Amino acid sequence: MAASSDPWASVFLNAAGEAPPECQVEKEVSKVERQDTSAALDAFLERGKKVDTGAFEYKFDAHVVDEFRNAFCSTSKKKHRSTRIVKIKNALPREVAIGALHCIKAAGDKQWSLATPDTDKGSGGSNKIKDGAGSTAHRYEVGDGTVVNSSPYAWRSSRDNFLNTRAPIVVKALCSCMQNLLPDRVGIFQAAKYTRGCFIEPHDDVAFKDIVGEDGVKRRYERDIAVIYYLTKDWHYELGGNFVDLSVGGDTHTPIFNSLVSFLVPRLHEVDMMKTDRNRITIFGWFYKLARARYDGNSAKQSNNKRKSDAHDKEDDVNKRIKKKKKKHKKRKLKK
Repeated sequence: MAASSDPWASVFLNAAGEAPPECQVEKEVSKVERQDTSAALDAFLERGKKVDTGAFEYKFDAHVVDEFRNAFCSTSKKKHRSTRIVKIKNALPREVAIGALHCIKAAGDKQWSLATPDTDKGSGGSNKIKDGAGSTAHRYEVGDGTVVNSSPYAWRSSRDNFLNTRAPIVVKALCSCMQNLLPDRVGIFQAAKYTRGCFIEPHDDVAFKDIVGEDGVKRRYERDIAVIYYLTKDWHYELGGNFVDLSVGGDTHTPIFNSLVSFLVPRLHEVDMMKTDRNRITIFGWFYKLARARYDGNSAKQSNNKRKSDAHDKEDDVNKRIKKKKKKHKKRKLKK
């Protein structure tokens, strides 16, 4: 019996780590539509050029920027920022988003690097754990579209297809869109590709980074707002790669094409295991804020020891007061 007609087929395939066949297929794009989306992407990239400086600046549609800032920017009228997961659809014109997806998918294997706990790099040198790097099990690929054939962590690199010079431009433009959600804030963004077996175990995104400002001074920053732009079409829950919000009991968010998902850090979540050979493409990253305190293993121990010391001091004070009361009580009895 075919999997599509057997109600139990999906259950068994899912339990075996395999997505049902009907979920594995991405809808074909006609030749005409591919040409139209490519032209729309070209026009979008051209509009981002600044004639006077030659620099590039790209933005999501206005409704996206407004909704994002309304959720995460404090004002005189609105003191509190949103504590929920903010989901915004139709971040870019559909044709532009499809064109960007096809361009990034066409990037060669050597334009991606494998990201695992072993390859994570903190800004604090060899002691990367104090930056929050390498502390959670994960596996996926990252890149900015440039060739990384010299990287020892490039994988599935049997093809030498790194002639795609358009991918870096598109990734840079999409990262610019992310940055311009809050142009005055420090933001770091890149592209990610998940395929079969990729995942991220439960984590809260807390991490620190030393960043040198325009004034040449190095300062300690911490992640503040996480942002994910989904560029994956026709996705289904059964394929895996779902965002699981563990802070509210495990609510699952399946990637929606051309949508933006963002939340305040810390927030406990995971990305469940990919069960398909299809690519799950995103642009992701964080806006940072100045760290309130330098956090590392030593400071954590010191803080913990201080709390214990404070608790002991309080206990000693209570015992002293009890002893004083007992002495007074004895004196009164003797007088009587």
